[in-house]
Amino acid sequence: HLYCSCFSSLLRNCDPLNVFIISNTWCFARNYAWNFPYMQRIFLPLHIINQRHSSIEAAMRDITPATNFIHTLMQSPPDASAWIAGGNNFPSISGLARFYATEYEGTLVEVEVFGLPNVAAPGSSNFYGMHIHENGVCVSPFTSAGAHYSRTPAEHPNHSGDMPPLLGNQGYAWMAFYDKRFTIPEIIGKSLIIHRMPDNFTTQPAGDSGERIACGVIK
Repeated sequence: HLYCSCFSSLLRNCDPLNVFIISNTWCFARNYAWNFPYMQRIFLPLHIINQRHSSIEAAMRDITPATNFIHTLMQSPPDASAWIAGGNNFPSISGLARFYATEYEGTLVEVEVFGLPNVAAPGSSNFYGMHIHENGVCVSPFTSAGAHYSRTPAEHPNHSGDMPPLLGNQGYAWMAFYDKRFTIPEIIGKSLIIHRMPDNFTTQPAGDSGERIACGVIK
């Protein structure tokens, strides 16, 4: 191991630049370069470090929060999730949203959805509005889910629960993003709604996203 020469099953300091190794598989660094108000833990596979970098200094330049996010998605269970199901008009929709607390005072969100309305059109690509709504009630047509969740009064798209739209490709969508508008405890018991149309991020109160076609309660 080129850059972390000391390794054991216990975490221990092996470099004056604060690069550490856990067992013989993962290396993690405390990176002081980013403007966050606390220490961040970054995990890097040793074989990637060895292949891409000629020195620890070069490796450190590639460490960003995204490095940690990728590791979280691959290795950690979510802190909250929502099973998504289509309403009466779109029963083929199914999916899962996962929410992960991060060390950056924000939430990592991953959403995967199958059976969106463009599934029967080869090569099709469509956007679908997606938001967290204030009530955890998913009974089609999902009007009981209420308005967009917001911890303080705000206009759209500045609600706490306003999110990027899903990009559906022939009925399938996957996305992941980092969001500091809400915390995990705030959204437990609320709902994630997918809409039939794109969010235009202008029209009040909900971006003219159209019919609520799928819903999942966040637990």
